[in-house]
Amino acid sequence: MSDLRRLALSVLMPGFDGRTAPDWLKSAIDDGLGSVCYFGHNISPEPADTRALSDDLHARGVGLIAVDEEGGTVSRLGTHHGSPHLGAAALGAIDDLAVTTAVASAIGRDVHALGIDLDFAPVADVDNNPLNPVIGIRSFGADPARVGEQIAAYVRGLQSQGVAGCAKHFPGHGDTAVDSHLGLPRIDHDRARLDTVELVPFRAAVDAGVQAIMTAHIVFAAVDPDQPATTSPAALSLLRDDLGFEGVIVTDALDMRAIRDGMGMGEGCVRALAAGADVIALGNAVFNGGPAGPEGILQEAVSAVTTALESGRLALEQLHHAARRLQALRDWAAGPHQPLPAASAEQERAWAAASLTARGALRSASLRILDARRARNIAAGALNDVLLDEVARRLPGSVVIRAFARDQSPEGHGDDAAPDSVLPASPEVDLVLTGTLGVDPVQDDTVRAALLANPEAILVCAAGDDRLPWSNAWPRVVRTHGHSIPTAAALADLLAASAT
Repeated sequence: MSDLRRLALSVLMPGFDGRTAPDWLKSAIDDGLGSVCYFGHNISPEPADTRALSDDLHARGVGLIAVDEEGGTVSRLGTHHGSPHLGAAALGAIDDLAVTTAVASAIGRDVHALGIDLDFAPVADVDNNPLNPVIGIRSFGADPARVGEQIAAYVRGLQSQGVAGCAKHFPGHGDTAVDSHLGLPRIDHDRARLDTVELVPFRAAVDAGVQAIMTAHIVFAAVDPDQPATTSPAALSLLRDDLGFEGVIVTDALDMRAIRDGMGMGEGCVRALAAGADVIALGNAVFNGGPAGPEGILQEAVSAVTTALESGRLALEQLHHAARRLQALRDWAAGPHQPLPAASAEQERAWAAASLTARGALRSASLRILDARRARNIAAGALNDVLLDEVARRLPGSVVIRAFARDQSPEGHGDDAAPDSVLPASPEVDLVLTGTLGVDPVQDDTVRAALLANPEAILVCAAGDDRLPWSNAWPRVVRTHGHSIPTAAALADLLAASAT
């Protein structure tokens, strides 16, 4: 095995299939693979099994195990039953920095208990575009300064548990109407606007000592009119030189269509490393890797990087710098930490109640519930039924009617077609559950038709600070600011109390 192959493997972060290490992954670790990323299909319902997997990977030589665990809607640890922790939008609605720190500390405690070193959280994007199909409730809000304060509070809580935080998606994914899983967004704001909006939370993350920052596959015209930030030397220089970040730069997944449909994944790996990235996240190749699968995706990346090293297109010193930063992160994770107080389940349930916004009469003894959610958030994976299940449990006799067919995979393809309607004609319902309104006309039309046919129905918006006039004027509305176990309990408490 060549030294160049070992060097290339040291900066690559693949996903893999199963809840034990497959043979190809073991071989790659033996050859120098430095990190892996867990997805929902890697997480066992039994925490001890996931911890055993982590211990095995670490013992074999993996330095960093990462996961997307934001709490709320995007929760790999909550794949099977929903997250026990509030997400960013709910925390933003509560607007108490001590609460954010306590919840982040609880998330860090749970992640650390599974032997995971790096959490791809918090989301530092500003939620300033109601048409954004992928950020929305993953953000703490629309005010840059307040988002920055929340980010700093979150980083302190999470990292107090010895889990490295990773603020994302630099320089900011909030003001796009395109999901970078599906295409290449472009933001044309001038640099002054970036300084006063998009970059504010990232500066706060750096000042709070965040250990890692994830790049966005977005073209920021004021920084680099041609390259997405992930592969732009100018964008990563902005992070290093202007924001003063000295930690690990991680790319967003290179299997996302913003990269692979343009320059291609292998070329994206080379350009990202040349631009200054330290870790190349290869993504969820079990679902997005096509016939090659996760092993083939890793081989493609290794081949592209080693070829670039051999030709001199990619400097050896660039990867040696990355190796030093990664070692510093490993040393930090292994060092002593002073955990901050972590939120209890009882506290999060009380805080979830405070995060709900409701108006109008919500009285109903049992509910005929229309699940009118159509478009899932690709970053979150499968649609989460934690709200539906808890409401139906607490209000006996309730039934759920689905408006659209359901993809049951824990993660999804960026290429998936939107599901077809399976809705019976004009059903009589008492409650309509929807996700973000305004981003999917078919979902919007379904929700509006159901409400017009059932003028006494309750509208529950689980995602998004909806700005559609007709839904904002609806007399009976509950906004949950996400999906989580405590949010579900708070919603059920509210509806059950109204029924008595």
